[in-house]
Amino acid sequence: MAPASSKISKEFASRLAGPLAGHKVRAVVVLKTDVAAPKERGEKRRERHAHIEAVRKAAEPMLAELDAIIEQHQGKRLGENVNALGCVTVETTANGIRAIASSEGVKAVIEDQPIALLAQRGL
Repeated sequence: MAPASSKISKEFASRLAGPLAGHKVRAVVVLKTDVAAPKERGEKRRERHAHIEAVRKAAEPMLAELDAIIEQHQGKRLGENVNALGCVTVETTANGIRAIASSEGVKAVIEDQPIALLAQRGL
């Protein structure tokens, strides 16, 4: 099992220990699914849907454990289903994020950051 620290970027971990320590945090949890990526780029619609369903089924057992961790840390899952990439967005405390990262079924935890248009930033 990879240590929790290898599943969270150094920058995110630093924010969790500093300014975000006492606040709820949104994160994208990448679950281990072990579903092979499609080999062909020109997949048919039916094949894409079958692949998405395989990813969701592979991630399903992990959701109960994820929900238990989130509940223990006063958080919630923000999406009902796992997406096509095996990810789900959560909101929980900094300690909850670290507990999620410690889970065997988690590949990575990524900070869910707002996206700003470059035009809005004056660039």
